[in-house]
Amino acid sequence: MRYRALASRVSGSIQAPPSKSYTHRAVILAALSSGPCRIRRPLLAEDTEATIGGMAAFGAEIERTADGLRVASDSLRPPGMPIDARNSGTTLRLLTGVAALLEGSTTLSGDASLRKRPMGPLLDALTVLGARARSSSGDGLPPVEVEGVLRGGRVSLSGSVSSQFLSSLLIACPLAGNRSEIRVLPPRRSEPYVEMTRQMVRAFGVDIVVDEGAYLVPGGRTYRPTDLEVPGDFSSAAFPLVAAAGQTVDVSDTPDLFPILAVLATQANGETHFVNGEHLRVKESDRIASTVAMLRALGAHAEPTADGCVVHGPASLRGAFIDSRADHRILMAAAIAGLAADDSVDISDPWCFRVSYPSFLDDMRALGALHAVVG
Repeated sequence: MRYRALASRVSGSIQAPPSKSYTHRAVILAALSSGPCRIRRPLLAEDTEATIGGMAAFGAEIERTADGLRVASDSLRPPGMPIDARNSGTTLRLLTGVAALLEGSTTLSGDASLRKRPMGPLLDALTVLGARARSSSGDGLPPVEVEGVLRGGRVSLSGSVSSQFLSSLLIACPLAGNRSEIRVLPPRRSEPYVEMTRQMVRAFGVDIVVDEGAYLVPGGRTYRPTDLEVPGDFSSAAFPLVAAAGQTVDVSDTPDLFPILAVLATQANGETHFVNGEHLRVKESDRIASTVAMLRALGAHAEPTADGCVVHGPASLRGAFIDSRADHRILMAAAIAGLAADDSVDISDPWCFRVSYPSFLDDMRALGALHAVVG
């Protein structure tokens, strides 16, 4: 089966899907607070379902309600079976921190793609902070085995691979016995996601101070049950890109937007340089390679670089077959590109958009796009 996108005009309005990143954190913090907490308008997609399933495996009671989720937990404990994070790097990283809080051993793994995602910096940091955390194969990749209990302390963490490592520590460390000081070594990636974590931890009653690159986390705390409404997953980055088309776009903080911004750059005059995206190579796919391959198949002129790519525009896009490499961001970017192509754009792994945006196909059709999944 393939996702097929045909040239078409779109208009109208749709509601932005709920934030995936916010939903992950809301479910975890609600369970760690013991609850009960109500989470209104969560994103229920494959990635967030992995987090819901993982926290349920730890012992949280998560109930579907008319407007979202009700989360409560008497106590959390290591599950008897490995936790399957599926294809969700956020689930794997954040739940690894949760596992470090619990007495006993927890194994976490995922699908073939997730088992290629690096975990070494987080495992090393958790070990320094008192837990026992290791890669089963010894290469820093999943499956991982974690045994608590996290004590706290001082640790340095590389910021170059994933902000999810730091977010995992910021969620777990307030519940450790002692205060923690987490120093992040530059370059620091995706800092808006870290700030989101700090804001949500604060909503549950714990304030984390940042002082000259170090995160000062109080220990011995408990989270306060809190009701939340998940905001829309709006992106402001498209507007700066339009203004900066033909110049340089720093994607260090917007790795998930890189494929669609690169598609937009094909319609801008001149060269657009995407920089500071080394961490794009360890997403669901190597997003630098997969994005450049997509653009070239569509007839655009794009060149990979070590930390991004260069896109030359404007380009007339043509119909093509696109290998999404099971990456939801590549599929959706290619589907949008198909709106302006001269023939149909067919894309592999047609349902992988369900990972982050389950209503993508329906929403595109509602706006008038000629999109379909075909056999």
